[in-house]
Amino acid sequence: MVFPEDGLPNNGDGDDGSRVSQIAIDLNSYAAQCAEHYNFASAATALRKCIAMHPKCENFYVSLGGILGDANKIPEAISVLEKCLEMNPRNAKALGNLAMVTAKIDYEKSMEIFARALKFAPRDVGILWNRACVKGSHGDWSVIDQYEHHRTKQAMGVDLFKNCPFPYWNGKDDLNGKTLYVQFDQGIGDRVLYSRFVYYLKQQYPDCTILASGNERTNCLLWGFQAEGICTLLPEKIPFPKADVGVYATELAVFEGITPDHVPPDPGLILRYARPMAKQMPGMPVPVLRALKVGVCWTGNPQMPKNHERSIPFDLIVSLAENPQVALYSLQAGEGAKDIERIGAHGLIHSGFGFGADLEQKSLSYTAARILNLDLVVTCCTSIAHLAGALGVPTLLMLCTDPYWLWTRTGNKTNWYPSVEIFRQTKMYEWNPVIVAVKQRLREKILQEVQ
Repeated sequence: MVFPEDGLPNNGDGDDGSRVSQIAIDLNSYAAQCAEHYNFASAATALRKCIAMHPKCENFYVSLGGILGDANKIPEAISVLEKCLEMNPRNAKALGNLAMVTAKIDYEKSMEIFARALKFAPRDVGILWNRACVKGSHGDWSVIDQYEHHRTKQAMGVDLFKNCPFPYWNGKDDLNGKTLYVQFDQGIGDRVLYSRFVYYLKQQYPDCTILASGNERTNCLLWGFQAEGICTLLPEKIPFPKADVGVYATELAVFEGITPDHVPPDPGLILRYARPMAKQMPGMPVPVLRALKVGVCWTGNPQMPKNHERSIPFDLIVSLAENPQVALYSLQAGEGAKDIERIGAHGLIHSGFGFGADLEQKSLSYTAARILNLDLVVTCCTSIAHLAGALGVPTLLMLCTDPYWLWTRTGNKTNWYPSVEIFRQTKMYEWNPVIVAVKQRLREKILQEVQ
């Protein structure tokens, strides 16, 4: 959603030229902070108070509509945004938020609203980005080139999308004899996903030199690309190298012409260079009973805007251990790992040395080696899904009703990773039926092992 926390000028001027009180400005900022922590009820209350104080200030309606949409209060969100549009039918941000909310229930209508929004703000980065993601999740990858909007600070932030200070490669010019700088962008999972396109680029232009920027966690995981002469991996926070042209890794997919039915396979370099470490991996806890060793991950980076939608309640994850032939191993790092302590689940899931919070201090190659010593992975939409998929480990991926575009909205398989099986929500925030289906699939896996 577009949340215009910077939409109110410092001087307090409202949309209609009236003065907006400092109290309302502070409440608007408070609502934005609440929204960042998924405290939607508090955010909505603060914005309703702002509207009561300044009923003609459109930005408050835009923000409230976005908040209610994120909270899955669709009819209420639509009502608030339509009220804003009654005051100003040309409010592009209100139309953009209305399109995003409507997409949850009516894709075709949402596209019509996006078109209206872009009529009034044809270069609005947020609206263009959101439309591309909505279309992508519905299987229309023809607009994936609009991922170019991720280059701008307004879209997602410079922390995820670093500057690329070179002439931009158009995907057509011959690269042989030239040096290309590839900027790996977005999160860890996306870097695993898009690494394959660096490989295929080298096959197409064998005489080009590829310099790829990553970070210390992903560079070790992608070491095979350097060892095989595909590219040179550069650490972050060093001066930019000399290069003829540059490109973002995500946009290499555009040049490949991907569709849901046409995705080039992972080249297997992550797996090839993780296997030796997996064979030498010490300290792998052995189940007390004969059981499937199942790695689990239930939440992602809490700073991601939609993490609350993709996260699965930990008590439901722990319930997988009800089956005596299932042994759980935590692949959860970061804040989510604290859930084990919160409910005292140490006796139900391996989370000590080499698992759980300990993974935060290790390289991703270490995590990959751990995964290769498991029988199966159960995860939400996070980097673990990509890593397990790239390693070819059987993976049960649980998705919310509005998943990341690359998973689309239908089907139980994906061409990105053949070893991944998808389990989808049918109603937002309701994970119980998904867990029931996963438990049944685990029972089937156990029977296959026995036979």
